[in-house]
Amino acid sequence: MKISLVNPSQIGSKDVYIKDKGANVRSKADYAWPPIDLMMVGGALKKTKHQFKIFDFNAWQTDINGMKKQIKDYSPDMLLLLTSTPTFYNDTDIAKIFKNILADVKIGLIGTHASAIPEDILKDYKEIDFIIRGDSWESIIDVIDFFEGKIKDIPNTYYRNGNKIEKGSDIKRKSLEIYPAHDAVDLRHYHVPYARFYPLTATLTSIGCPYSCVFCTTKMFPFRMRSVENLMEELKHLCFEMNMKEIIFWDDTFTLFRDRAIKICDEMIKNRMNISWACSSRVDKIDKELLKKMKEAGCHTVLLGVEFGNQRILDESKKNTTISQMKKVFKETKEVGIETLAHCVLGYPGETKETMDETIKLVIELDPDFASFNICTPFPGTDLYEICKKNGWIITHDFSKYEPTLYPVFETPWLPRNVVWSTFHNSYRKFYIRPRYFFKRIKTWKSLRNVWEDIKNGIGLFKNL
Repeated sequence: MKISLVNPSQIGSKDVYIKDKGANVRSKADYAWPPIDLMMVGGALKKTKHQFKIFDFNAWQTDINGMKKQIKDYSPDMLLLLTSTPTFYNDTDIAKIFKNILADVKIGLIGTHASAIPEDILKDYKEIDFIIRGDSWESIIDVIDFFEGKIKDIPNTYYRNGNKIEKGSDIKRKSLEIYPAHDAVDLRHYHVPYARFYPLTATLTSIGCPYSCVFCTTKMFPFRMRSVENLMEELKHLCFEMNMKEIIFWDDTFTLFRDRAIKICDEMIKNRMNISWACSSRVDKIDKELLKKMKEAGCHTVLLGVEFGNQRILDESKKNTTISQMKKVFKETKEVGIETLAHCVLGYPGETKETMDETIKLVIELDPDFASFNICTPFPGTDLYEICKKNGWIITHDFSKYEPTLYPVFETPWLPRNVVWSTFHNSYRKFYIRPRYFFKRIKTWKSLRNVWEDIKNGIGLFKNL
């Protein structure tokens, strides 16, 4: 078969959306990440004789005519589209257009939104033939075998079988022994605010998260890890064959298992991999000695989930971290010489104007190098969605509005939506428009490229907000 792996762009808009690994967010500063979900599917297809091509129309900002032409020219037997909650209507409109161009093509979806309500989607959207649930990237092989008549069931999917909609058997894959098809995309299209070198790429050493944060979509992915040996095979390919200098590790918690994280760093050091990299972690899963090891192995930035600056809200959201842990880790990270990015959420049920202000105040005190503030959004598939629906707090079911930089889609008795909205915008002004922050960024400039990246990111951030 010939398969197109597609990240659709927005019809009539130049907005770039981050959809991978459960993300449902518009790019705040015109940055674009490599489409790792599609690259992982490509990694699975590389082990077969099937042909595939990745079309990242989202990063390329391809208009509808360009998308139609490129798909028609490639003429695939199967299309797999990456979707998200806020882009769902747009993505299914594009699926319908592709179906009209290629009447016999089989079209599938991946992404947390599709995974959350697969049966409803197949009932309402006749152009969709299958949905791969969660992170079951390897299931693409079973999908192909089913439509070629080789098997009678597609594990970890919902799919059409004649006039019936069927649920495939559940298979719990324990290991993850594929890695992204880095050479299947033009990596020059991607950049993130904290990167040091270009081009960059992204990979992961594990998928999923064993924690139960109420607001997070990641719990929809069963936790799986790659072997260190498999990871080193990939990193050697990136370092010594593709000559990559910058990698983003997209694990939800790179340091989840301390000994494993140290082993990965030791292997990178031992093999003399001159790689600059960033990763994500939790404030309760990192310490100063581990940070020193990561720094030695090339780590320059750690993305940390602060979420809330009020301990009651942290506890109610099941984040299971403390403010004292945050203060300790941000201090130690700075002492080691690694930069930080703080992820924050505003407007969780039970919050007030005062608790949101506590979050902003805490982030300024923690003094990260970057801060990302997001409006609390009840995505389908999360516990938060069920809580909001049960209490009658949801204002709209228009999924195109379910995006953390848009006006809030739910309202609680404690907090009007307009207060969340104004606090969200003020959070960026309060954090970024400070003389101390401005002079701090100047100290990091080592080249004209650094200056230009900071200016471009700043303009993009405030333009989009």
